[in-house]
Order: sequence, then C-alpha cells, then structure tokens
Amino acid sequence: MEYAEGGSLTGYVAERWQHAQHAGLFLTEDEARYLFRQFIEAVEYCHGHCVAHRDLKLDNTLLDAREPPTLKLCDFGFAKTWARGEDANMFTHIGTPVYMSPELINSSRGGSSSGSTAGPGLGGASEGSGSGENGATAARAAPSSSAAAAPSPSELPQQQPATAAAASAAQQAQRKGYDGALADVWASGVLLIVMLLGTFPFDHTEHPDPNTSEAHLEVWLQQVRQPWSGIPHIKAAVERLSPEARDLLNRIFVVDDRRRISVPEIKAHPWYTRALSPRHAAAEARVRAEQASLEARVARARASEVAERARSEQLARLVEAASTRARADAASGPATAPLVRIDLSRKAVQQPAVADVDAAAAAAGAGAGAAAVVSGSRASVEMGIVAEGDNEGEES
Repeated sequence: MEYAEGGSLTGYVAERWQHAQHAGLFLTEDEARYLFRQFIEAVEYCHGHCVAHRDLKLDNTLLDAREPPTLKLCDFGFAKTWARGEDANMFTHIGTPVYMSPELINSSRGGSSSGSTAGPGLGGASEGSGSGENGATAARAAPSSSAAAAPSPSELPQQQPATAAAASAAQQAQRKGYDGALADVWASGVLLIVMLLGTFPFDHTEHPDPNTSEAHLEVWLQQVRQPWSGIPHIKAAVERLSPEARDLLNRIFVVDDRRRISVPEIKAHPWYTRALSPRHAAAEARVRAEQASLEARVARARASEVAERARSEQLARLVEAASTRARADAASGPATAPLVRIDLSRKAVQQPAVADVDAAAAAAGAGAGAAAVVSGSRASVEMGIVAEGDNEGEES
C-alpha cells in the first residue's frame, strides 16, 4: 500500500485560505489546471477499464510530498464496472450529495445498504454519503433564506423540474438509470470549483446531515432550478474565473447528461489544453514518464501471467498424455512417442517468447503416449516424461 505523505486534496486547498483573501482564488488557475489534468487522466484511465468511481471528491484525492505534488485517486468502495461495448448504465443511489449529479440523486431504482436513507425520487436507499469534507474547506455557503419545503419523493419528478431539459433528464433517469461515467464528469466539475473558489456550487447548508433525503433534495433543487453560476452563494465568486474556466464548467454542469461534456471533450477544451507554467510542465512530464513506466511493468506482468498459464496447460496435457501412454504400454507393449520441449525457466515467462508447442502437445495426446523434454539443468524421469528445471529453484 502506498503512503500519501502530502495528505488529501481537501487539506491542500484548505491551507490556501489566507492566500485566497488576497488573490481571490484558492489555487491559481495554472496550479488547479496542473492538478485537474492529473485528476482527469486518472478518471479517464478508470473509464477506459470500464470502471466508474462514483465517489470522486477532494477527500478521495491524495497527494505525495513532492512539490508540486503528484495526485492519486483512492477509495474505490463505491466503484462499479460495466461490460465493455455497453453503456455505463447504473441504478444504485450512491455517493456524496455535494458531488452527485442530478440524475444520480434522482435515480429511482437504486439498491439499498445499511445505515442509509431514501433520496429524492428514490424508492430504494442512498448508500453512504460519506465524509466530513463539507466543512473542510475554508469558504462555506451561507444558508439560503429561500429554501423550499421538501416535497415527498413521489412528487418530486412531477413538481420540481423548472425546465424541459431537467424534466427530460429526470424521466430518462427513471427509465434507464444513470451513466456512471457521466456522473463522474459532474463530480470532476465540483472538484475543480472547490480547488478554485474553496466552496461547493451545490450545498445542503439547511440540512447538514448528508445521509438524509432532505440534504439530497436541497442539492438537487439548486442543480435544476438555475445555472450553477447564478446560485446566490457563488455568483460573485464566479467573476474571478477566466472566461475559459467558466465555459468549461458550463459544459460540465448540464442537467441533461446526454448533453454533458465527456472526458475526451474536457481534454480538448481550451482551458484544459492551455500551456502550464515551466515548473508545472516539468512536474507533469515527470508524472507522465512514471505512469508510462508503471503501465509497461503491468503489461509485462500480464504477458508473463498469460505465458505461465499457457505453459501450465501444456504441462497438464503432457502429464495426461504420459499417463495414457503408460496404460497403453501395459496393454499392448511400448510405443514410440513424439518429443515435446517446454522451457521451465523463469526467463521463459518473464520475457514471453515461448515457442508454440500446442501442436506438438496435441499430437502427443492423440497418440499412444508422449515423451517431453523440458529445458534446464536438472533432469528427472517419470512416466515417460523428461522434466528439467533451471538453477533458480523451479519445480518440475
């Protein structure tokens, strides 16, 4: 297990409170861009392996002690996979309310778990919402004096959506669940705003307990009633952002997930692609090189596993063939068997270039028996098989 000496991104942002009083932003857009690009590439890696995280947030984003830091995602307890080639369609109502997308909050066919409560429009339960993070950043939203009374879950989809797009998104969520990958995109936008402004765009200050349906409803109403940039507690702060940053966030916080920006589109956005400072660019190049080296090691390990599994199957076939030969010899006398060679050295599977002996093994199995020569320096003979291992302790 790795040790994230730099702590969580929550603490990293909270420490910038004094700086924000003078500069206006908790992290500069350049520093936020450096961290956000690492974050999005990590999310893209998960989605590329058909995994939706479903609880992306500052508390689950860890840093090492380098300066500038390397970022890593953690806590995949709410993650879910989907079949390659299919949509990331999911139904479980799960996550941390301030990061949850509208369609996730309004999902109507979620599963249940212990210690959880119903959310808006949900017949099932909310699986944990998680953290004490809502109070971790220095800036907090003031309670809204215009908070609406909470309707019952059954009334919510019919009464509350303020626009046709919101109503359509709610109906779609009821019909087919939600796309876990697009829910991750929404959470990524929340994380970016907190890095920049130190506050959540959608919050539940009137209902502090995140495990209640009222907290989910309060967040959901803010999401569907007006654009993110028009919410009273954040409206003035939005003016501190560059036009490119506001445009990116506008494309992330789209209630209808079918029109929401995707991860590849985020990576092509002008704010995302703007050049980093030399210091951050050098750090990013280091991170990319380390990731490439890690992926190469993983690829070699997977290739070794495949080669070792194939070799084990070949050995099993030869043992079966030798057993068949012994029985045939006892019944009708000795028969000539083909010779098959299998390399038992570690090198053969650590650098997979094992010769294809399947055809020979199949031929051996089809005949009266088999003899095998397995390369190495130590030999033993049993049941007509010559098995040799190397000097590194390989068992035959």
